[in-house]
Amino acid sequence: LEELFALERANPGNLEIKSLTTNYRDKLIAKKIAERQQLLNSDKYPDIDHFIQQLKKIDDKSSRINDLMASVENRKRKSQLQQTGEFVYQGLAHLDTLMKLKKFDKVIQAANEILSVDQKNKKIKRILNKAKNKLFKQTKGLVVDSILKNKAGLRTEYLQNKDNFIKL
Repeated sequence: LEELFALERANPGNLEIKSLTTNYRDKLIAKKIAERQQLLNSDKYPDIDHFIQQLKKIDDKSSRINDLMASVENRKRKSQLQQTGEFVYQGLAHLDTLMKLKKFDKVIQAANEILSVDQKNKKIKRILNKAKNKLFKQTKGLVVDSILKNKAGLRTEYLQNKDNFIKL
């Protein structure tokens, strides 16, 4: 390969040499792809990217390499979409369980995590809104009771530090 590169540099205008080196590079790339077909069919995308970068050193304008890159990117996208779908599906089941257990704060947290992956999921948004309403109803009584219980202490604290309080 190095000899061909040197031959090509030494004879830049010679079309026969250019054709010979182009054909050799293409065949070499095809051979390397055939040798590493098992890797290319796997989901080891960082290793595949490294292999493609090695191929580009042979010929960075090769249509064979460009086709390979497009194919790998397509498989990678499909894999990511599938993983996202599985995550959302499992998340829905998890949300349903948490709603039944009335752990609305956990539902809100989990729903926000799922929405960070799938922002347009209307079902998750409905569950999130329902959980927020239920959490408000669940905690409203506790907050009122806490305020009534601490009313005397709050009154004396208010008289001492009026600037720290906001009147409603």
